[in-house]
Amino acid sequence: ARGRRTLGRLLDAAEDELAARGYHGARVARVARRAGTSHGSFYVYFDDKDDLLVALQEEVLAERDGLLAELPELTPGPTGFLRLRAWLARVCEMFLDRAAVRAAILDAIIEDADPRLTKAGLRAQRRWVTALADRIRAAMGPGASADIDPYLAALCIDNFIDRTTRSIHRRQLAVTFDELVDGVTELVHRSVFGSVAAQVGAVDHPGERGRQRVGVDP
Repeated sequence: ARGRRTLGRLLDAAEDELAARGYHGARVARVARRAGTSHGSFYVYFDDKDDLLVALQEEVLAERDGLLAELPELTPGPTGFLRLRAWLARVCEMFLDRAAVRAAILDAIIEDADPRLTKAGLRAQRRWVTALADRIRAAMGPGASADIDPYLAALCIDNFIDRTTRSIHRRQLAVTFDELVDGVTELVHRSVFGSVAAQVGAVDHPGERGRQRVGVDP
């Protein structure tokens, strides 16, 4: 039990270190200090910084797969729009909450630091894109865009969510959380159902985060 607690502290500390320093600036010694453990104890659990990043990637991908299991059917009209929006809000929240780890993973992949990161990332993207493409394909019919390639559309949507949330994390894009989720939802819904997508009007989005701007310092 104590070993699991130490492991958990190291993972939490690593995420804090990556948020503060990024992949290139992160140091094992600072991770250990943040976790309240010794430098040597770090190596009981991990070989190096990249091995630690692999463990963090496993956490992030497990969260993504949990959300993927809740992916709703895509249906036209206001009800379908709002059901999709509720799911995408959880997706965007997770992407933003784990943005520091995701940014570090991308930096490590670019440098080919550990092939496990690349392989796991590609497998995860394939799972997501395939599942979303299946939903798009199932939704195609009366009222859906006739000339859409489901897999290509799913790949573009996945990349759009990924790039948009990365831009927010890097302070390159400043929007409220509601603006982010509304924009992503409209993109996905219109990609499938065209310009006749639901007109839901003003939607009340409770919660403090929805009104806060993300991507800028408060």
